[in-house]
Amino acid sequence: MNKVEELTNYLKSALIFPKEIHLESSSRCNSSCITCPRDKMQRQLGEMSREIFVKAVNETANYDMDYIMLHLNGEPLLLDIDELVWRINYARDTNPKCKQINFFTNGSLLTPEIADKLLLSKLDLIMISIDGGNQEDYEKIRKGLSWKTLTNNVYNLVQRKRELKSKLFIQTAIIPQVANQNSVRTYFSIFSAMGVDHVAGSGVNNIGGLIDADNMKLSAQRNDVKAINLPCFKIFLDLDICSDGRALIRSQDVVGALPIGDLNNQTLQEIWQGPVISEIRKKFISGRKQEIPFCGKCDFMTGFVYPEWWNISKEEWLSAYEAAVNSIINKIYAKD
Repeated sequence: MNKVEELTNYLKSALIFPKEIHLESSSRCNSSCITCPRDKMQRQLGEMSREIFVKAVNETANYDMDYIMLHLNGEPLLLDIDELVWRINYARDTNPKCKQINFFTNGSLLTPEIADKLLLSKLDLIMISIDGGNQEDYEKIRKGLSWKTLTNNVYNLVQRKRELKSKLFIQTAIIPQVANQNSVRTYFSIFSAMGVDHVAGSGVNNIGGLIDADNMKLSAQRNDVKAINLPCFKIFLDLDICSDGRALIRSQDVVGALPIGDLNNQTLQEIWQGPVISEIRKKFISGRKQEIPFCGKCDFMTGFVYPEWWNISKEEWLSAYEAAVNSIINKIYAKD
């Protein structure tokens, strides 16, 4: 099978329905991190209604999902914990085939009471963002948060997991950067010693050009500049729903610069196959990324490890995309 055939087969599945979905539990946050341009956010701050959440999850039940993620650009633990647990359990019960129900948190609100409720829920994985290996580095990056509170919360979560014999997978994440370069190794040592299931990290992104990532990145960070204009992998994989029901082009679109639909009056599939995102995909494929708001300056693909068949010519990409679209259209007509 050649590269065009491999890409075509991928797209035939990808364009039907997203494999991943973010449902923003809350768009509010209790921190102001230097890697997040929340100060530019103008969209509504608040929690997603149960009605919108249920509508989204019910539709996912018809598809094989990889991830249902209960976070986007805010802190999910600002949603009432009993409501959050209800949603976790509802998502798992409604879509038992989904590979993983998870969310990211900064961990500052993981009190013993909240930790126990999450450990006894049907949550598969919790990812705790920790951008430092000591108090100084952590608190200058995650402004407004306490290193002592965070480490105590993570330690308690790990201990209670053992005591309750919970299957919840606990992962921590760091963004190695200039501001914490002297404590990255310490971060790995501290949280590995605590017994966290997986201690991980990822590179700095410029969030659609909203932050000065170039001056934050360490020299060791992968920076494949040739890949910057390749079609974004995320727009063929991931659908992101804000707390107010609007869909965004990317989970990193913190300010809501490029809405692609609205779950209040559309279905997830209508958004995923709709004219807005379809036009964006075509612009990427034809090398017109610069015309797309938010995406035009985004450097996400420079750090993405993509399969060989993703990096092919525009003509081959267009051929694969059109073949995939026609295949889906033919299936629809066949059903009619």
